[in-house]
Amino acid sequence: MAYQYPSADRAREKLSYIVKNLATWKQDIRSRFREVGFMFARLYERDFPSDLQERWFEIKNELYRPQTNHFNLWCYKANTLTRRNSSYQKIAEKVWSLREDIESRL
Repeated sequence: MAYQYPSADRAREKLSYIVKNLATWKQDIRSRFREVGFMFARLYERDFPSDLQERWFEIKNELYRPQTNHFNLWCYKANTLTRRNSSYQKIAEKVWSLREDIESRL
């Protein structure tokens, strides 16, 4: 049996939800990212195996920006970005790939 990371099941569950909704909702890709933003916010680097944390951080940096307030929160960029849909599609492919890598380990 493969090693179970403490939160790997949690990460797999959240990423599966994100991938499913990015693939099936009938809106444009930017709107889909707006809708699943709350799920991204519930994932942390510690939820991933150490060798996948860098990939998650890269995805997170593409979707969030540090907020300069006293809470030190991250602010979701999808509400304000004017990216092309192809940029969002590339991010969606990275999320899919990360989910597949986690799935293969469990």
